[in-house]
Amino acid sequence: MIDNPPNSTYDVFLSHAHVDSQLVLKLASELADKAHFNIWLDKWVLIPGEHWQQEMAKGLDEARTCVVCIGKQTPAGWFREEIERALNRQTKDRLFRVIPLILPGTDPALVDSFLELRTWVDFSAGLENEDSFHLLVSGIKGIPPGRFPREAENEGQLRVPALVAQNSPVAPIRVELRSAPAVLSLDKVNAMLVRLDLVDRRLNASAHGMRHDYRARAVGNDVVVEDGATGLMWQKGGSAETMCFDEAEAYADELAKSQFAGFSDWRVPTLEEGMTLMSPEPIEDMHIDRIFRRGINFIWTSDQLSHDEAFVIYFFDGELYAEKKQFNAWVRVVRRMDD
Repeated sequence: MIDNPPNSTYDVFLSHAHVDSQLVLKLASELADKAHFNIWLDKWVLIPGEHWQQEMAKGLDEARTCVVCIGKQTPAGWFREEIERALNRQTKDRLFRVIPLILPGTDPALVDSFLELRTWVDFSAGLENEDSFHLLVSGIKGIPPGRFPREAENEGQLRVPALVAQNSPVAPIRVELRSAPAVLSLDKVNAMLVRLDLVDRRLNASAHGMRHDYRARAVGNDVVVEDGATGLMWQKGGSAETMCFDEAEAYADELAKSQFAGFSDWRVPTLEEGMTLMSPEPIEDMHIDRIFRRGINFIWTSDQLSHDEAFVIYFFDGELYAEKKQFNAWVRVVRRMDD
């Protein structure tokens, strides 16, 4: 298993001066209601009678992102101290993000010299600014903002993200995924989950996961599942029994040689390919769509943590772990439909 996994309880820590508390409370409500973030806000978290300084330090340590809110009456010394405190955390965790935010009515020029080397979010024109809200949500998630809402409206069309919520009515766009095996550090694994918005209940619990375009297809006596969202074709079932890592590779090679479902390019999936199967909520006690055969509870991937450890995806836990290659897991092979 992965040693010392990140233990992020909050998606975002909202740091602010007392004078700006009402504006920040409104912002927190918007982030919670519209983006469904788990937020550390002093008014929501601190318990009367407890040591607030210790609880704030704990909250910052348990957050993935710190947003430092700067208002027109915010003491300059305060926001510099808050940003420096957050940046100190960032030196210990490269995935931790620090986002300065300009509150309504504040002149960005007042803080421009300090923030000139960082990207900040500008709400100086008002909290109702959709583009600023979109930028903030993207920053908290750690993903590129892509096209902004007003740009899409001006072109007479809606922006369709590549990865959207499972219950979204919008058709998904094809997502390109790495198909070649790789050796991945834990930092790279975490960055991949955040970049692709893929669900892992320990490492990226607030992610939306992939919205799939599944179709089951029978080819003779073989049944496969095609996913238009990723361009991947999956084995509907999997291996009849669990096996070690080397046996998993041999199993995939055998299916390729026998031209399972008429194709000869079957392989063990990479970690990012396999994690697209993970659903945010369990479906009949498994974090995977019902279209796949039950009983394949955890599967090998072709990606490795080290020379003797490879990543395994656990659908009943909704989590990934690195296991010794002697460990036994099921195999569900995959291929690209355009290969």
